Amino acid sequence: MIVMFTFVDAIWLTIISITTVGFGDIVPNSVAGRIIVLFIVISGLWLFTYAINI
Repeated sequence: MIVMFTFVDAIWLTIISITTVGFGDIVPNSVAGRIIVLFIVISGLWLFTYAINI
């Protein structure tokens, strides 16, 4: 079953993934979704590191 998420759900998943809180209420089900979230997490960690160094 394919579950469609709203734009707000996507923003919530992005914020939770970038901050590495990981509540687990919204999770990617496909391999492609997991790869995209992995890229988002790595990008978020890089952005936080860059912001701290400024």
